[in-house]
Amino acid sequence: YVKTCGQAYDPMCFSQKDLFRHVTNQEFQKMGNQVHEQWTVPKVLALEEVDAKLAPTLDSDEAWSQMFWRQVRQICAEVVDCFRGPVSQHGQVGMFEILGLDFICRSDASVVLLEANRDPSWVVDGSTKKGIIPALVEDMLEIVLRIHGGGHPKENYRDVNKSS
Repeated sequence: YVKTCGQAYDPMCFSQKDLFRHVTNQEFQKMGNQVHEQWTVPKVLALEEVDAKLAPTLDSDEAWSQMFWRQVRQICAEVVDCFRGPVSQHGQVGMFEILGLDFICRSDASVVLLEANRDPSWVVDGSTKKGIIPALVEDMLEIVLRIHGGGHPKENYRDVNKSS
């Protein structure tokens, strides 16, 4: 999903008031009307909505989301490379970490890693996230349970319940 800023980006604005302009964090944006007269919290968008919105502005036949995911995969590979050594040396079966990676997309469609969150939000607070978060949780569980010699998480869950 994609969160957008509450107002047009202006790289020359650095005041506390302008924090609301730049930050996509929904909790910050909910308070934007305290410092800006005309303020609305933009809705969370699905990637398909962004593709449709940005298609006329791109100098490419490739969809925005295809360009985005190609760059994100490269950045994610670089992030994993940063901790691959220590995890290989000190990690044990059953240990895992969840990172929420946030990205900024520039107007030229290039992607920049903004931050890695050790405790990403799993809040389903809208229809777009409702279609994404449960699938992410299921995919994560499938990966974790596969490491333990299991299969699909729903099958493992049923097996656990039968044995208790």
